[in-house]
Amino acid sequence: MTPRFLIAFSLCLLTAFTSQGPQSAHAQQTTSTLSSAETPTAPESPNDQVLIHVNNLTSPQFTVRQAASAALLKQEESQLPALIAARRSLNGEAAVRLSKLIDTLCTRWFDQHLKTLETTPEKSYAIAFTDWTRFADLVGDEHTAIRLFPEILRAERALFTARQYQPDTLPAVLETRSKAFAESCNGRQDQPFAVATAMALMLIASDTDVRLLRATSSSISGCLDDPRFHTLVEHGVHFALLQRLVSAWIQRPGISPDRPLIFAMQHRLPAGRNVALRVLQAAPRGPRGFYALMCLATLKNAEDLRFVESLLDSKSIVWPLKGTPAAQGTDSPPNTPDYQVQLCDVALITALHLRDAAMSLPDVQAVRSETTLYRLDSLGYQDDVHRRRALDAYRMRFAPTQMPQ
Repeated sequence: MTPRFLIAFSLCLLTAFTSQGPQSAHAQQTTSTLSSAETPTAPESPNDQVLIHVNNLTSPQFTVRQAASAALLKQEESQLPALIAARRSLNGEAAVRLSKLIDTLCTRWFDQHLKTLETTPEKSYAIAFTDWTRFADLVGDEHTAIRLFPEILRAERALFTARQYQPDTLPAVLETRSKAFAESCNGRQDQPFAVATAMALMLIASDTDVRLLRATSSSISGCLDDPRFHTLVEHGVHFALLQRLVSAWIQRPGISPDRPLIFAMQHRLPAGRNVALRVLQAAPRGPRGFYALMCLATLKNAEDLRFVESLLDSKSIVWPLKGTPAAQGTDSPPNTPDYQVQLCDVALITALHLRDAAMSLPDVQAVRSETTLYRLDSLGYQDDVHRRRALDAYRMRFAPTQMPQ
């Protein structure tokens, strides 16, 4: 064969191959497509898509991670459980990145609902928020409640967002917000009082299902010492609502009752009676029993007399406590080493006050107080002889059936 013939023959073979190759490939592709059509695969569910995007957050490629973040930011509220579950499976930088994305989504969803509520204030929209029912019950007037509720939500947006979407994070957020609130309760008359924040904190924290961390309760109760808050509770535009919120807060079990009891005395809050009875039934030691009894005396419910009289035999020391200096005022009894105030002494003056006979016994010498009705350091005795004489005189005059046999 000549070289020219070989070249011509090679070109013919190449032409035949290139003309048949694509046809064969197309035939295979068509067969594959038909096979797939005959056995279709199930479409990916939204949860599957979320998992794919979450997995891509761990990619070493920046563009892949960015695309995954953008896709996750388009998720709807229904995907929140899947996102939170996925976050538990991550660690390190990917977990932090997903947490920030979830926070952004939750804030966006909350703002969307809040905007709807503000522009269309109706109960049907308010129901979407966790605390609406409790708030409406406390307010008592649905029209007023629906008008004030958005203001409170807006004042503590981060707090209510956590409450709504991530309740596991609520205790920490509540602690942070209550600490900032306590710092603002400085009594400065040239600064406005954060009344909406006070309402929000007491509304959420009064729910016994909400866990309170460390100093959260003390921080919230800090407003009870602020004269601006006292003014709002007495004369503010929404004083009735404030009184109901404070009452709900001070009745929460487990919080320190001292400041709440004093506040209830100062504003004649009926809820203080429930707090006082709970304190006294727990056999208190120290000034707490004094505050509780003085609250009962201030609120003056005749039904409490029998219970107060049951404490006339209590030898629990109220003042001074061991290791506490017994500093006294100018109107106090002589500062002697044996002078002591026992719970029975406070119960005696409380019983006399409930009977409108506070100073009717010769051995009772009590000094009045604007804050606590009577001064703690004026209710005691220098020895048990004087104490027993006063108690016997009370029983002789008012309760002869309780005289010892």
